[in-house]
Parts: sequence; C-alpha cells; structure tokens
Amino acid sequence: NTAPVEDIADLPADSLGRRLGMERAGWIVAYRAANGIVSLSELLNIVGIGPKTLDAIRACECTIPAR
Repeated sequence: NTAPVEDIADLPADSLGRRLGMERAGWIVAYRAANGIVSLSELLNIVGIGPKTLDAIRACECTIPAR
C-alpha cells in the first residue's frame, strides 16, 4: 500500500466517529515501511492501536496490504 499518511489519518478510530489522526497514521506508515503489513490484525503490533481501533478500521472495509 502506498496510501499517504493523510489518507490513513482519515480512517475511523472508534465507533464515535473520531479519526485516527496524523500521529497514529504516522505510526502505521512507519510500521508499514519497516515490516510491511499483510493483514489488518498486524496493526495491533503498533503501540496506540488497540482492538477498538482495529474494529473501527475493519468496519469501514479498509485494507492496508503489504507494499
């Protein structure tokens, strides 16, 4: 995936409609660059991304495949 941090920042963070934001999006991009991302569940390896955030991302049917 080559989605820029700005696009990832707009993904849902919870069921209340809050968004991931630039900081957490930056963590995802850094993790993706270092490790690749094969499945969304790998986002749980990132400090600051928990089960509720992962559920919100899954609910929007988003994917963040490996580069």
